[in-house]
Amino acid sequence: MNKNYIQNLIMNNKVILAPSDTVWGLCGAMNREVFDELNRLKVRNEKPYLILAQSIEVIQPFIEIPSNELILKTVSLFWPGPLTVIFKASTQAPAYSVSKEGTIAFRIPRHDFLQEILKSIPLLFSTSANITGTPVASLWNDIDPLLISGVAATVVDDQNRVQSIVPSTIIDVSQGVIKLVREGAIRFEEIEKVFMELKKSEKNT
Repeated sequence: MNKNYIQNLIMNNKVILAPSDTVWGLCGAMNREVFDELNRLKVRNEKPYLILAQSIEVIQPFIEIPSNELILKTVSLFWPGPLTVIFKASTQAPAYSVSKEGTIAFRIPRHDFLQEILKSIPLLFSTSANITGTPVASLWNDIDPLLISGVAATVVDDQNRVQSIVPSTIIDVSQGVIKLVREGAIRFEEIEKVFMELKKSEKNT
């Protein structure tokens, strides 16, 4: 699939179906029009979507930086990768990207095609390729035909297949601590171990 063609679709607020470093997903630019289109495709309401980002620097205007700097350092060691992080949203975050609890979720993917797209479009809405209430589609054959027919394009490339059938691990750092929401491709104990090692190293300096 031609990268420039996909970029143009996304820049024109179209939703695409693409593989990732976790499961198959729906992707589009981070704006209200795409938010509404994702809601239509997935048959869901105002719940916000995960945002794929090009770098930590890109997301910083939209989040409240955790007061414990070791939290962000820990996160940075697992990015790019299958780790979704829920932050407290800043006042600059668009309302449609923020949960009713005042949080916003980001991930930096480790996937060649997505990273190429993010170089030009540094923030993308992303969500699993399934209709609300149905199982997450880990494999192409699991994706509902209605979703396939409803998107502007499908990225199918033998070099860019889904790299895992396991969804991302989700942690919540919005309260100044690292809290597990869902364990997925990264074990939570690995995250805790890295945090404790950084904490120990800080004390010894």
